[in-house]
Amino acid sequence: MSTKWTDNQLLAINARGGDVLVSAAAGSGKTAVLVERVLRMITDTENPVSIDRLLIVTYTRAAAAQLRERIGEKLTELITKYPDNRYFRRQLVLLNRANISTVDSFCSDICREFFHEIDIPREYKIAEDSELDVISKAALEETLNQLYEEDNSDFYELVKCFTNSKSDNDIGENIKKLYKFLRSHPFMEIWLDEKLAYYTDFKTCSDSVWGKVILKNAKRIIGFGVELAHKTIEIAKSETEMFSMVSDLLYGDALYFEKLADSVDTLSWDELRELIYTFKSGKLAPKGYKDHPTKLKVADNRDTLKKCVGELKELFESDAERCTKDIEVLRPIVSQMFRCVRVYNDVYSKMKLEKNLADFQDIEHWALKLLVYHEDGEYRFTDTSTVISKRFDSVLVDEYQDANEVQDLIFRAVSKESNLFIVGDAKQSIYAFRQAMPEIFINRKDTLPFYDLEADNYPAKVLLEKNFRSRVEITDYVNFVFDRLMTRETGDISYKDGEGLVSGASYPSANTPCAEFHLIDADSSDEDTDTITAEARHLAYIIRKTLSETKIQDKNGERSPNFGDIAILLRSGKKKISLYAKELLKYGIPSYFESQSSFFDLPEIKIALSLLRVIDNPSRDIPLMSAMISPVFGFTVDEAADIRAAFRKGTFYHAVLSYSESDKKCAKFLEAINELRTLAVTMKCEEFIYSLYERTGLMAIAACIGGEKAVSNLRLLAEYAAKFEKGFSKGVNAFVAYLDKLSENNCDLNASEGGEITDNAVSIMTVHASKGLEYPICILAGTHKKFLSDTSDNVLLDSHLGFAAKRRDRVKNANYNTFVRKALAIEKKHSEMSEELRVLYVALTRAKEKLFITAVKKNPAGYLSALATKILDKDTISPYVVAGAKNICDWISLTSLMHKDGLILRNIANAHDMEYSDNKSMLYANVYQVDDLSFADAEITREVGFDSASDEIDDIISKRFEYVYPDSELCTLPLKVTASELSHNEVSNVFDRILKKPSFLRDKKLTPAEKGTAMHKFLQFADFSLARKDLEGEISRLNGLRLTDEETNSLDVSKLRSFIMSDIVTDAIDHESHREYRFTVNIPASHTGLCENSDASVILQGAVDLLIVKETGIIIVDYKTDRVKTTDELCDRYKLQLMLYKEAIEMCFDKPVSSCLIYSIHLGEYKEVL
Repeated sequence: MSTKWTDNQLLAINARGGDVLVSAAAGSGKTAVLVERVLRMITDTENPVSIDRLLIVTYTRAAAAQLRERIGEKLTELITKYPDNRYFRRQLVLLNRANISTVDSFCSDICREFFHEIDIPREYKIAEDSELDVISKAALEETLNQLYEEDNSDFYELVKCFTNSKSDNDIGENIKKLYKFLRSHPFMEIWLDEKLAYYTDFKTCSDSVWGKVILKNAKRIIGFGVELAHKTIEIAKSETEMFSMVSDLLYGDALYFEKLADSVDTLSWDELRELIYTFKSGKLAPKGYKDHPTKLKVADNRDTLKKCVGELKELFESDAERCTKDIEVLRPIVSQMFRCVRVYNDVYSKMKLEKNLADFQDIEHWALKLLVYHEDGEYRFTDTSTVISKRFDSVLVDEYQDANEVQDLIFRAVSKESNLFIVGDAKQSIYAFRQAMPEIFINRKDTLPFYDLEADNYPAKVLLEKNFRSRVEITDYVNFVFDRLMTRETGDISYKDGEGLVSGASYPSANTPCAEFHLIDADSSDEDTDTITAEARHLAYIIRKTLSETKIQDKNGERSPNFGDIAILLRSGKKKISLYAKELLKYGIPSYFESQSSFFDLPEIKIALSLLRVIDNPSRDIPLMSAMISPVFGFTVDEAADIRAAFRKGTFYHAVLSYSESDKKCAKFLEAINELRTLAVTMKCEEFIYSLYERTGLMAIAACIGGEKAVSNLRLLAEYAAKFEKGFSKGVNAFVAYLDKLSENNCDLNASEGGEITDNAVSIMTVHASKGLEYPICILAGTHKKFLSDTSDNVLLDSHLGFAAKRRDRVKNANYNTFVRKALAIEKKHSEMSEELRVLYVALTRAKEKLFITAVKKNPAGYLSALATKILDKDTISPYVVAGAKNICDWISLTSLMHKDGLILRNIANAHDMEYSDNKSMLYANVYQVDDLSFADAEITREVGFDSASDEIDDIISKRFEYVYPDSELCTLPLKVTASELSHNEVSNVFDRILKKPSFLRDKKLTPAEKGTAMHKFLQFADFSLARKDLEGEISRLNGLRLTDEETNSLDVSKLRSFIMSDIVTDAIDHESHREYRFTVNIPASHTGLCENSDASVILQGAVDLLIVKETGIIIVDYKTDRVKTTDELCDRYKLQLMLYKEAIEMCFDKPVSSCLIYSIHLGEYKEVL
């Protein structure tokens, strides 16, 4: 059945003549649209675009793999429908080599191709975070040493600003902070020059970039003050007698804020400051109305007005002279800080390059350098960008809201700014910590016209507003919330201007609210664990009640939900997720969550590290005792205590040595340790670690401790060892020292993300982890948690405002805030609030059928009452109030009080006369007492009845076991085979691999098979032209680059020379050629000899040693190192393999293979097979 596309989806799918931006709301089917667009482009009957002429980029490997898989599925459907269409088959073959990748992968590819243009090593390696931590620390130390040696007075002023009498750590941390921040900006030098110029390019503090931000914030406060002052007058007028006593005071408040509103754009800084400080609070004390409800409301409002005045005074604490002085004092400090980061960048980059290491941001900047340069204040594209852009007929980028400036420039360069198709949703950009810049997408969207089918105008935008995930009751509630919260002033997006969700999903109408807000009244203390316990108990109540009373829809119709249909979302995880899970388990509710533990704190890693430390140095008491009492050796704590009690002097190791003379258990322990120490000095670190696992049974122990995930972590430790030895010194001793250094510096390694998700368990995850997922029932919990903010840091950074810091008073040993820093703090808070709103949007749009929001608050009545006073209009919330929220709960409570179904909350808040919004959405909102939950001590069980159905089940089971599969031959047919596996000699090789000795027991000389591999590696990577001129020189070049010393020494130079000088290599040099050409194709199983009488197919994979593409056809060359007497032996042995190569290559190139050659390296001859 074909998909029924909406009109706007079809516009996004078919618009082809230029740049197109697609703004896709949550659940709008953007991935399906992107896949369909690609499919229609490659199958267009008039202007088909081959899939290898498309560049498709996204931000995660999983997303790239998903896109490739979906396109493959669609192509397979077409091939099934049109089996004789060779073009469709070729597109499927090309899909495996198509440019569908992450941003990092694409940048890496072009850097490796054009490395010579920007003087970087071709064979660089992506460094592990742990490696970068070590190098970064060394680079920072060298940077500071270099700067101290210069004896520069301005630098010492910078040091005074950021250090105390004990340490200069702060200056180093701020250099790294600035460096990390700058990595998302295209050209660091330009940014630094521009931001430093801010400190000179202004006339008055008011017209500086920072003054404008402060004035804008002041206007927001003043605007709210005007509204609240007039609202307060209206409230007071309801009590005529009281109003007559307080009217002068209240009108004075209103007049004060109105004067400010009229003057803020006309007065100078000092004049406005003077006006702000004229506020007189006065005393609100109408006789006879001390505790009257109206008087209390008026008093609450005046308290809020006083708070507004306090905020204004804080903004204008300094007069214009002091503000200018702040700028003057900061200018040399900022200049020196910028110089420090330049030096650090040079040192750090040099250190990484010396080790052939790079991080992902290095690769992005290298790619940018290849594609773009800056001249005369403009970005211009290089000749290389022209070369690359000509390879692609279209560039398609998903999740563009997460792009930063570097990535945006890269995509513009490779798309010629004429064939760029970008998809995103600024409301779902929640990766500010990765330097995502949603403003790029927002600004582009705001400036583009809508795409018109008749006008076929470009560049243009298309909106996908329909949500096919959630029922209308959910989308209506989401729209209600964000219509009031998300505006230009608060979230950089006006939700009311075309950003709202339009329900496109089909569900039966709901008679009860599908969105619920539960405010939990907690009597416990404010400790996190107590709050979590209270909330988790309530979550158990929600889950139990939902499972018993709710029905959900799936493809088979209506059914009862199970635990696996429920997700609990948290703003942040850390160790709190496990606390929720532990509490839920008390009530019989199973849950699944990804571990947040430190790699070094994992039990299996602790055991492995204690063993490695003992093997490195048994004199270390703590690792030695840890190893002994671990499950590996099984000593008890009492036994360890007895050993120490018997020999109190010296190290614990010497005590164990002495004790072993009379104790067999100790003797065996020392014997095992000594054997391991002997092995450690003779083996590579990775090999030794696996040997350690085998000898100690640690893998089996880990499986008992933590299942497959623990085993995966042990394998990961061995992988880290292998990576360490590639970039640093060798051996267990060096690796242990490296791990200890990481631990000392509080650096961590990534743990395995393995682990089996239980189908029938509640998922607990962060909102970030839930992005892209959907669940029938979602619970957004922990919304009372305060927003995190780093505006208290000494140094603040902003893409537009630059750099700011506090001023240091060395005499008083205190830091003072500055005019500049206040502006950056305002902008920082605005960015954080915008991000939090987007996080909330992502959270609320995960639910398909039921949405719960929970929070824990003490004194809910007082809390709700205080919020109610800030609601001045039934349909809008002041940007000042939205920006002043302390947590998500504030936003949800404000909107719930305004909702027509918020009566219970309004009554609790004593806001009976409050106007509410008349809207179509439904909400249930209430306050709950934890101790009143009737289920609190109950066991939750789920009964399954079998009695009535037992006979039927027995019958079904019997029939299934008696069934005989009609095509039994297919049961043993593999899904995937390699061409080499099908040649008979590979069978014996399998047994060779099974029977051969472990590597650490074999001689260090290479085996014949390894020597053959070395020959193949040389022929794969050698430059044939250079090899003909100087074979020994080419071998020397590849030594260390592609070949180890052992492999290089094993090469038979005379045999290589015979091949290099052959006609085959002459053809390879003169024509298009490919080495180690890898392919994956789908072929009939009967062609492999595995299945004779079936129409089934198998996936065939392989790699051809050498392909030579001529006009007359393709030549396949396969090198063989087998020691044979004649080439006929090789032809007989590998004929099937070459036949399969021929079939696969013809499918890949859509061109005939003219000949298949086997070259015998041993004989120095070749022969045509087919």
